[in-house]
Amino acid sequence: VRAQGDPHRRCGAMRNHPGTHLLHAALREILGPHVKQAGSLVAPDRLRFDFSHYAGVTPRELRHLENRVNGEILRGAPIETKVMNREEALAYGALAFFGDKYGERVRVVEVPGFSKEFCGGTHVHQTGEIGLFLFTTEQGIAAGTRRVEALTGEAAIAHAQENQGILEELEESAKADRRTLVDEYAKLREQIKALQRENERLRMKMAMAGGGAAGSDILELGEVLVWTPRFEGLDRKAHATVVDEFRNRERSRSFIAVSAVVDGEGVHVICAVSESLSGRVKAPDIMKRLGLRGGGRPDFAQGGGVAPGDVDEMRRRAAEVARQLLEGAPA
Repeated sequence: VRAQGDPHRRCGAMRNHPGTHLLHAALREILGPHVKQAGSLVAPDRLRFDFSHYAGVTPRELRHLENRVNGEILRGAPIETKVMNREEALAYGALAFFGDKYGERVRVVEVPGFSKEFCGGTHVHQTGEIGLFLFTTEQGIAAGTRRVEALTGEAAIAHAQENQGILEELEESAKADRRTLVDEYAKLREQIKALQRENERLRMKMAMAGGGAAGSDILELGEVLVWTPRFEGLDRKAHATVVDEFRNRERSRSFIAVSAVVDGEGVHVICAVSESLSGRVKAPDIMKRLGLRGGGRPDFAQGGGVAPGDVDEMRRRAAEVARQLLEGAPA
């Protein structure tokens, strides 16, 4: 039997393993000595490190940590290994957070002046061989436990080049220097929000104009006005505003309104009843008779449960339900 290691995979692990040691030391130096390793992964293409900490690591702290680790990489310090008795290693100052799994003789991996840890893994000979250290993610995984992932060596360089390419594309698209891209993005966001507000205002204006006091949406049953409009593309807030506008405009009259909006999310229905009728006719009852989901107050209910293709039939039935409720209501 002949066994042979993959040198490319091993080189990746040899960079990521001491990268993890440098990260651990930097975390304790910058965040505090309360930081303790809670788990780790050393893979050929990345590293993952879990540690105890009471809060999320801010972007500023991540930059400090990244710079601290890369400073040790640029120093090109030798990575030394020593085999000694466990108690001797602890007295030497080596960190061991998984002590139960070690025997009496342990291996200590040291970056002089910066890091000492119990470790039996494979490492490069000096920190400069790690090349580059870059964070990719930071997140919480449990109460009091954070997780970071990072890249070293070739993977870190490829990641940096990918980000560089994205910046160059953004510069070309925005016709702006990368140092002004954040400001340009903020301006574009404000312009988009202003256009969205204007678009919504125009939609509401058109909706209100289309929902006036005349047309096929309006039916008069005696002294009661029955309004069953259909609108396209209004969001829920705008829909409620349109119905409120109708209620305010017709507040001196008795009315029943069943208003439907069809948009990308489906159908939203609002049922409103004038104060003069709310003691006799309940908005949630109308919704229920129409087979709709939802509910609300006696004078105002909202929900859904009708397909876009069935909205016009629902509106026709709403007028008939209003007629039945009014005819059946006690004087």
